[in-house]
Amino acid sequence: MSLRATRSLTRRTTVSLLGAAGRESYLVGGAVQSLKTQTGVAGIRYNAGSGMTLRFDVSAIRSRPVLSRRGVSLGLERGL
Repeated sequence: MSLRATRSLTRRTTVSLLGAAGRESYLVGGAVQSLKTQTGVAGIRYNAGSGMTLRFDVSAIRSRPVLSRRGVSLGLERGL
């Protein structure tokens, strides 16, 4: 399950927040294992014109009992 909120700050700038939680199951050596996962993401998008968008995101993922991680991403996107 996830919930996302987005809001425009200016004509060219948008911020967004995402929260998600769930359970992932996978097979390991014949036994089914599962992870309880919680995810949070905050991001900002800037429309630079000419179809170009500058993107900055910060994310944190917590998966019990293992695999927690955090990250920052910066990207340049161009629409087709």
